[in-house]
Amino acid sequence: MKDAKRWRLVFSQLQVPKKPEAMADTRGLLAKLVDGFGSNAVARLLDVSPATVTNWKQRKRAMEPRHARRVTDLYYVLNRAFQTFQPDTAMRWLAGNDPFLEGQRPIDVLVLQGPARLIAALDAHESGAYP
Repeated sequence: MKDAKRWRLVFSQLQVPKKPEAMADTRGLLAKLVDGFGSNAVARLLDVSPATVTNWKQRKRAMEPRHARRVTDLYYVLNRAFQTFQPDTAMRWLAGNDPFLEGQRPIDVLVLQGPARLIAALDAHESGAYP
Protein backbone atom coordinates (compact mmCIF):
# COMPACT_ATOMS: atom_id res chain seq x y z
CA MET A 1 0.00 0.00 0.00
CA LYS A 2 2.86 2.36 0.80
CA ASP A 3 4.22 1.88 -2.72
CA ALA A 4 0.83 2.68 -4.30
CA LYS A 5 0.53 5.81 -2.16
CA ARG A 6 3.97 7.03 -3.26
CA TRP A 7 3.16 6.36 -6.89
CA ARG A 8 -0.11 8.31 -6.59
CA LEU A 9 1.80 11.28 -5.17
CA VAL A 10 4.18 11.24 -8.13
CA PHE A 11 1.24 11.32 -10.55
CA SER A 12 -0.45 14.16 -8.70
CA GLN A 13 2.66 16.27 -9.36
CA LEU A 14 2.94 15.33 -13.03
CA GLN A 15 3.02 18.19 -15.52
CA VAL A 16 1.84 18.32 -19.15
CA PRO A 17 4.51 16.56 -21.23
CA LYS A 18 6.96 18.66 -23.23
CA LYS A 19 5.97 16.71 -26.35
CA PRO A 20 2.31 15.68 -25.93
CA GLU A 21 2.20 14.40 -29.51
CA ALA A 22 4.75 11.74 -28.54
CA MET A 23 2.24 10.28 -26.09
CA ALA A 24 -0.37 9.86 -28.85
CA ASP A 25 2.06 8.45 -31.45
CA THR A 26 1.42 4.72 -31.82
CA ARG A 27 4.17 4.01 -34.35
CA GLY A 28 6.52 2.83 -31.59
CA LEU A 29 3.95 0.28 -30.45
CA LEU A 30 3.37 -0.75 -34.06
CA ALA A 31 7.12 -1.24 -34.51
CA LYS A 32 7.21 -3.50 -31.42
CA LEU A 33 4.31 -5.57 -32.74
CA VAL A 34 6.05 -5.92 -36.12
CA ASP A 35 9.33 -6.85 -34.41
CA GLY A 36 7.52 -9.56 -32.49
CA PHE A 37 5.20 -10.97 -35.13
CA GLY A 38 6.31 -9.65 -38.52
CA SER A 39 4.50 -7.22 -40.83
CA ASN A 40 2.20 -9.76 -42.45
CA ALA A 41 0.91 -11.14 -39.15
CA VAL A 42 0.39 -7.66 -37.71
CA ALA A 43 -1.45 -6.61 -40.86
CA ARG A 44 -3.79 -9.62 -40.42
CA LEU A 45 -4.29 -8.82 -36.72
CA LEU A 46 -5.16 -5.20 -37.56
CA ASP A 47 -7.21 -6.14 -40.66
CA VAL A 48 -5.14 -4.00 -43.03
CA SER A 49 -2.72 -4.76 -45.85
CA PRO A 50 0.99 -5.34 -45.16
CA ALA A 51 1.70 -2.30 -47.35
CA THR A 52 -0.41 -0.16 -45.01
CA VAL A 53 1.63 -1.32 -42.02
CA THR A 54 4.84 -0.44 -43.89
CA ASN A 55 3.47 2.98 -44.85
CA TRP A 56 2.51 3.70 -41.24
CA LYS A 57 5.94 2.69 -39.99
CA GLN A 58 7.70 4.82 -42.62
CA ARG A 59 5.39 7.80 -41.97
CA LYS A 60 4.18 7.75 -45.57
CA ARG A 61 0.60 7.50 -44.41
CA ALA A 62 -1.17 8.69 -41.27
CA MET A 63 -2.88 6.13 -39.08
CA GLU A 64 -6.61 6.64 -38.66
CA PRO A 65 -7.76 6.98 -35.03
CA ARG A 66 -9.57 3.61 -35.11
CA HIS A 67 -6.39 1.86 -36.25
CA ALA A 68 -4.31 3.71 -33.68
CA ARG A 69 -6.69 2.42 -30.98
CA ARG A 70 -6.39 -1.11 -32.37
CA VAL A 71 -2.60 -0.91 -32.25
CA THR A 72 -2.66 0.44 -28.69
CA ASP A 73 -5.22 -2.10 -27.47
CA LEU A 74 -3.55 -5.05 -29.19
CA TYR A 75 -0.11 -4.12 -27.89
CA TYR A 76 -1.40 -3.56 -24.36
CA VAL A 77 -3.22 -6.88 -24.19
CA LEU A 78 -0.40 -8.88 -25.79
CA ASN A 79 2.18 -7.21 -23.56
CA ARG A 80 0.20 -8.14 -20.46
CA ALA A 81 -0.53 -11.66 -21.76
CA PHE A 82 3.19 -12.29 -22.36
CA GLN A 83 3.95 -11.03 -18.85
CA THR A 84 1.34 -13.39 -17.42
CA PHE A 85 1.89 -16.54 -19.50
CA GLN A 86 4.63 -18.25 -21.49
CA PRO A 87 4.46 -17.18 -25.19
CA ASP A 88 2.70 -20.32 -26.49
CA THR A 89 0.21 -20.19 -23.61
CA ALA A 90 -0.42 -16.49 -24.21
CA MET A 91 -1.31 -17.13 -27.84
CA ARG A 92 -3.54 -20.09 -26.95
CA TRP A 93 -5.21 -17.93 -24.27
CA LEU A 94 -5.97 -15.20 -26.81
CA ALA A 95 -7.79 -17.62 -29.13
CA GLY A 96 -9.16 -19.94 -26.43
CA ASN A 97 -12.09 -19.73 -24.04
CA ASP A 98 -11.42 -17.93 -20.76
CA PRO A 99 -13.50 -18.71 -17.66
CA PHE A 100 -12.95 -15.17 -16.37
CA LEU A 101 -14.65 -13.93 -19.57
CA GLU A 102 -17.67 -16.25 -19.18
CA GLY A 103 -16.07 -18.67 -21.65
CA GLN A 104 -15.63 -16.07 -24.38
CA ARG A 105 -12.49 -15.91 -26.49
CA PRO A 106 -10.23 -13.02 -25.43
CA ILE A 107 -9.66 -11.97 -29.06
CA ASP A 108 -13.43 -11.63 -29.57
CA VAL A 109 -13.79 -9.60 -26.38
CA LEU A 110 -10.92 -7.35 -27.47
CA VAL A 111 -12.45 -6.70 -30.89
CA LEU A 112 -15.99 -6.14 -29.62
CA GLN A 113 -15.45 -4.50 -26.22
CA GLY A 114 -11.85 -3.31 -25.97
CA PRO A 115 -9.11 -4.33 -23.56
CA ALA A 116 -10.58 -3.61 -20.09
CA ARG A 117 -12.16 -7.03 -19.44
CA LEU A 118 -9.09 -8.81 -20.79
CA ILE A 119 -6.81 -6.92 -18.41
CA ALA A 120 -9.12 -7.83 -15.53
CA ALA A 121 -9.01 -11.48 -16.63
CA LEU A 122 -5.21 -11.39 -16.85
CA ASP A 123 -5.08 -9.82 -13.38
CA ALA A 124 -7.24 -12.69 -12.11
CA HIS A 125 -4.94 -15.27 -13.71
CA GLU A 126 -1.87 -13.56 -12.20
CA SER A 127 -3.37 -13.50 -8.73
CA GLY A 128 -4.25 -17.18 -8.91
CA ALA A 129 -7.99 -16.53 -8.57
CA TYR A 130 -10.35 -19.38 -9.20
CA PRO A 131 -13.20 -18.66 -11.65
